[in-house]
Amino acid sequence: MTNLARLAAVAATGLLLGCYNADEPLTTKPTATLDPAVMGEWRCLSAAPQSDSQAGSVVLAALPDRRYSATLQGDEEKPEQYELFASQLARSRIAANVRIRASLGVKEWAVMRYSLATPDLLLIDYLEGAGLPQVPGAKLNEALGRRWDEAGVFKPYLVCVRTKPSEEEKPRGAVQQ
Repeated sequence: MTNLARLAAVAATGLLLGCYNADEPLTTKPTATLDPAVMGEWRCLSAAPQSDSQAGSVVLAALPDRRYSATLQGDEEKPEQYELFASQLARSRIAANVRIRASLGVKEWAVMRYSLATPDLLLIDYLEGAGLPQVPGAKLNEALGRRWDEAGVFKPYLVCVRTKPSEEEKPRGAVQQ
């Protein structure tokens, strides 16, 4: 199993790194829309790579009703499929609620956030939740909204580059094909 596939499986199931998992999402239904600029295929590495780290792909796609799919796949590995939706938090912040397999013996939901450093560089963090109470989604939403920027609440997860550069990132004078 490649390092990315191993990391995806471990972080998504909350078995390592103290990932905060919950029985329910931050909101019961989508209350926000993910930035369309994050949709598409990305090549990603762990944000904390090891000497044997390998890149893998993450494909984000929109589904009906403001829901999304995320497919994670290490090179030569079977793809892992996840469903997610976005929740609006305090101060216009958006978090992704990721449904993981309850059959793995962990709580069903993990929380992640993203930022676009440039149109072709995606950073994904997972909720570690240091100091956050294990409470139902709505109460977690309130607590998270107040502590979003505090150290230990989120941890870097993946650093990704777009497989096809966006139009904004193409050098001036580049020939259109």
